[in-house]
Amino acid sequence: LRLEGELGRQLACRDCVIATGGSMVLSATAMQNLKNLGTVVWLDTPLAQLRLRIEKSGDRGIAAAPGTTLAEIDAVRRPLYEQYADVRIPCEERVADVARQIDEALRCEITSMDGVAGEQPRG
Repeated sequence: LRLEGELGRQLACRDCVIATGGSMVLSATAMQNLKNLGTVVWLDTPLAQLRLRIEKSGDRGIAAAPGTTLAEIDAVRRPLYEQYADVRIPCEERVADVARQIDEALRCEITSMDGVAGEQPRG
C-alpha cells in the first residue's frame, strides 16, 4: 500500500488515462495528486460483479488484512471513492455502454471547466 501511494503521489502526466488499483484511494496524497492532474473517474462496480471478477482471476490480489470481507473493504473505500471522484460511472451495464458514459461525462466535465455549458467547474 505504501508503494502504491508513493507512486500515485509522484505521478506527473497530462492527457493520459491512469487505471489505479483499488487501494490507491487509501492514500490521500496520491488521490490529491491525481485530482490535480485531471478528472478522477470512479467506475462504481456492484459488489456482486467485483466478487465474480475476483473469483475468475485466482491470482488477483486485494490489499486488505487476511479475513477481511469484500463488503468490509467496500465500506472503507466507498466513502473515499465518493470523496475523490469528479465523475461517478455506475458499472452495471455492458462495457460499451460504460465506455460511452465515460466519454459523455468527460466531455461534460471539459465543457464545464472551459466555462461553457454543463456542470459547475470543480474546485
